[in-house]
Amino acid sequence: MKSRVTKRAVTTRETVEPQADSEKRPATRRAGQNVKIRNILVPTDFSKSANTALKFALVFAEQFDAQVTLLYVVEVPVFRDFEAYPLALDGNSAIQQAKGHLERLKAEQGTAAERIKAVKATIGKPFREITSAARTMKQDLIIIATHGRTGLKRVFLGSTAEKVIRHASCPVLVVR
Repeated sequence: MKSRVTKRAVTTRETVEPQADSEKRPATRRAGQNVKIRNILVPTDFSKSANTALKFALVFAEQFDAQVTLLYVVEVPVFRDFEAYPLALDGNSAIQQAKGHLERLKAEQGTAAERIKAVKATIGKPFREITSAARTMKQDLIIIATHGRTGLKRVFLGSTAEKVIRHASCPVLVVR
């Protein structure tokens, strides 16, 4: 070992001899090497792209020996005129209808349906309910579809997938 003193600092230079094969250190940990995915949340709006996201989720579930939870969020419209409120869907009725659709969607998956452990329907803002469900149900991954809107449509309609990405407490896989 050689040392050299300068006005500012002491520097040390070491000479390292190559190690024999039996003395090699283990390889450094690679990103994702110890990833454990046990619970996957799949929000759906029953669209074609959401069904594609579900297919991806079922493949991931098989590979990681994970369970899938299907989630549908009923977004109740906000009315400025209170008189129009009675015309809105009854929340409980909407949830029951959504659960029926989720159960049918689960049944359509054939043998892969055994990976779907739960179906859940709730009322609220989709991105808030999705991120809240992921947090409270301790999900390891969210697999969500995007419709791929661009330009003014995206500006005016917003992107649920984008908001989920920004607010989620776990990784998010976006399927287009």
